[in-house]
Amino acid sequence: MNHNSNIRINRSDWLMIESQKLVQFAIQEKNSSYLIYACLEARLALEKLDLDIVLASIPDKDRLELIELSKPKNGIEKQGKKVGVLKEKYQKFIVAVFKLNGMETNYFDFKKSKSLQIELSSFIHSYHFLDDQMTTDSEEMQKVPMLIDQAEIFLRESTFIEGEGHSIKSVELETMPLIDKELLNDWKDNSKMTEDELLEKLKQNNIGH
Repeated sequence: MNHNSNIRINRSDWLMIESQKLVQFAIQEKNSSYLIYACLEARLALEKLDLDIVLASIPDKDRLELIELSKPKNGIEKQGKKVGVLKEKYQKFIVAVFKLNGMETNYFDFKKSKSLQIELSSFIHSYHFLDDQMTTDSEEMQKVPMLIDQAEIFLRESTFIEGEGHSIKSVELETMPLIDKELLNDWKDNSKMTEDELLEKLKQNNIGH
């Protein structure tokens, strides 16, 4: 996507590009502050991705309310759990639904997202670093570029690349056929059902629609 640091865009892909640019500035200027800001932008990119995954699963009319509810600490995670969309089983179900219909979407690993956010936060909350650990060539700060790369790879793997940016494809729970909702609940509760079996059951449901 076109990127202008002077025009801030609240999208995960824009935020991640900004993070990568800050890493470049940090290395060029030997300024560790840029590395800390890079971690902040990368964490925001992941948080925005978490939120967008949840928003994609609910109707437009409910999205502004959910955004408001997501503002407090851990609000996105709480709303994600309430809707149920951030859980592993739900994400695999969505991938199967798209596969059945000859389309693609990407599996989203919320646990991996949270793990990366925690690592990034350890640099954002940098008060625990000693002075000699705050230089760009310190052992601690040299981990940041690699961490930003990991976050960018996760973003790319978790979204559907379309045109110049990243997009998210999901299914609204509210409009999902009842027979598929019942299968989703069965899939979440049945630890023995395989992904192949899930896909076969979805096929049978589709035949009956």
